[in-house]
Amino acid sequence: MIALGSQYGVTAIYGSVIAAGLFMMVLAPVFAKLPRFFPPWSPAP
Repeated sequence: MIALGSQYGVTAIYGSVIAAGLFMMVLAPVFAKLPRFFPPWSPAP
């Protein structure tokens, strides 16, 4: 973020944070379905 801000300014940082948030909101349902492929793990006694 520091390199991005020093080259493009603070508006680029704001834009990238907003874009990342929107991207994760779109992908959240996909990540929510992933745990069913990974059963609970417990160490052997």
